[in-house]
Amino acid sequence: MTPRAVIIGDDRRRPGYALVLTLIVLGLMATVMAGLARTSATRAGDAARAERDLQLRWGTRTLRDTLHAQADAVLHPEVDTDDDDAAYRPTRFSSVAAELNLRLGGFMFRAVLSDEQAKANANHLLEQHGHAEANQMLVELSSAAYEPWPVRFAPHLPEHAQRFGGLPIDGYGRLFDGVRARIAADDGRRLPIDDVTCWGDGRLHLRRASDAAVRAALRGHVENDAVGRLLAARLEDPDAPVETLLQAIDLTGRQRQSLLRRLTDASACHSVRITATNDRGAWPSMTVYTQRENGADDPNRPPLTFTWRP
Repeated sequence: MTPRAVIIGDDRRRPGYALVLTLIVLGLMATVMAGLARTSATRAGDAARAERDLQLRWGTRTLRDTLHAQADAVLHPEVDTDDDDAAYRPTRFSSVAAELNLRLGGFMFRAVLSDEQAKANANHLLEQHGHAEANQMLVELSSAAYEPWPVRFAPHLPEHAQRFGGLPIDGYGRLFDGVRARIAADDGRRLPIDDVTCWGDGRLHLRRASDAAVRAALRGHVENDAVGRLLAARLEDPDAPVETLLQAIDLTGRQRQSLLRRLTDASACHSVRITATNDRGAWPSMTVYTQRENGADDPNRPPLTFTWRP
């Protein structure tokens, strides 16, 4: 038997092993670099989102606080306002008291100060007229807007209302369908929520309320022709106190007392509605404030904030 030579450590095999080892190392390095790139991209995305969220929160809060601070001067005609500032100029017979449109950072903001006391109160309509008639009145109020919204009249059941501050209707989602998208699309034209509210004490601010809101709030309390005479007297003298207007039209003593309980010359409830938009979507929010007669915020009724996410 012929013995065979065994070669240990054949140098001819080393280049192959080195190539495989090099490819493995390169693969590992590529994996690590891809991971680092993903981590960097994630952190960059997180930073961009954090910056966007900060701009959104800061802009919304700044506008909300600014309009709230000006509310008393804007909502009451006897308080002097800067006539050169179109944003704060009082608008007759509309719950919308001030509007601002401006760009802050990467967002376009639309802010609206509304007099909630200058709207027909849905809770009082329900209490005074029952579900079916109140539902029809909401349809009529919605139809007075530029683009009517589909009514979804769904008050809380009486046994559940106490959990929601005692109100059968505690938000616009119980009155209309698709509230978030419709508020986000607000372009300054008259909305159904400009004439109907869920908040306030039920009295109507006659100096600001629209004709539709006045007719809804007073339905069943006086005849339609008496409401028409009241609206005509208001048009003749928009700044006249409620008592003066009621004396100018032919009413019985009972009718006059009924209207005095349901009408007011001032507002104790207002809201600030803000919609921020950018190329990624829209973020509407709304804060409702209740005030005392001296104009200070009521500590027993803290502000209510509603936020609708995209």
